[in-house]
Amino acid sequence: MNVSNALHFSVSVSEPTRGCQTEIVILCMNTDLIVKAMLDTGCSPGNYMSEEYFMNNIKALQEFLVPCPAERVDLATSNSAQSITKHVIIDVRHVDSRGVTRCVKLRFGVLEGLRFDVVIGLYAIALNFMDVMQDLLTIQLEHQEHALWPRTTTPNDLTQ
Repeated sequence: MNVSNALHFSVSVSEPTRGCQTEIVILCMNTDLIVKAMLDTGCSPGNYMSEEYFMNNIKALQEFLVPCPAERVDLATSNSAQSITKHVIIDVRHVDSRGVTRCVKLRFGVLEGLRFDVVIGLYAIALNFMDVMQDLLTIQLEHQEHALWPRTTTPNDLTQ
């Protein structure tokens, strides 16, 4: 496998309004694909890849397609359901704001109409990305505190 050794740091560190969004790197055979990922605790347990993203990168991703029975997923945003007939199993890498690297193999159902390149669901978060979730939430909270409190005043100053 020809894999780049470059580290890709979380976009969320520099863009605080992004919530639990981050970058992950999909490790393909001849190239690495950087994707915008949403860590979605309200998501069904599965992980999903945007069909548009899949089709735009089909040459790099098609070798990772795996035969799986069709699956039906309920969509909270449109109060409807969608059938998933394509699944990809692939290695991904994430480097958090502290420089901690994690590599995991994830299965993604290819889903039409996603706003993000990939959505990482509750099981993968719980098993592999809890530190990432905590890191993103902590960064978000720090940015909100700086926006709410002038530089000369902190919440601790007000209690004294």
